[in-house]
Amino acid sequence: DRTLRAFLGTLATVQSGVLAIVFSVALVAIQLTTRYSSRIAPLYARSPILQFTFSVFAVSVGLDLVLLFNTPLNGTPAFRAGVYAAGGLAVGAAVTLYGFVRRLTDAATPEGVVRLFEQDLDTETYLARVRAFEGDESETRPLRSLHTMAMTAVSEHEVAAAETALSKERELAINRHQALQERGRLSDLDNSIQH
Repeated sequence: DRTLRAFLGTLATVQSGVLAIVFSVALVAIQLTTRYSSRIAPLYARSPILQFTFSVFAVSVGLDLVLLFNTPLNGTPAFRAGVYAAGGLAVGAAVTLYGFVRRLTDAATPEGVVRLFEQDLDTETYLARVRAFEGDESETRPLRSLHTMAMTAVSEHEVAAAETALSKERELAINRHQALQERGRLSDLDNSIQH
């Protein structure tokens, strides 16, 4: 039983430490990519891989702690099964963490930021943001962040990043406009889409 308690304690400590270190490094990486636009940071927070990875770690550490603080005096089969489940969940958390780090590394490039922006701005989101802009001038236009990224890249002489962002801005504007037109929803905007 002491061995199982030590295992659970070590597992919870290691997972918590890894989670803290990786997410701290992730925040630094996100800060580096926000040099293009401060509006890009929320794209990372809405990323499904980030949310999934954090959730798996939280559940895994939570299970470790529940088992640790509810250790029976004699090792019951159910408790041992719980310990095995905690170990398996820890392995699963490590695998999701690997996927998260790979995605974050990709998203830290200018091309990755553009892809992340594109994934975040589907047609319905675009429509909602245009409506929000029309009702509140403090809101930003849906493609503003991408345009800001392109202009920042131009001012920093990052030609490839600027071309990628401008090309994607144009492509997204045309695609969203066509999708709204095909759905017969263009009139919803009172023909005010200026992008």
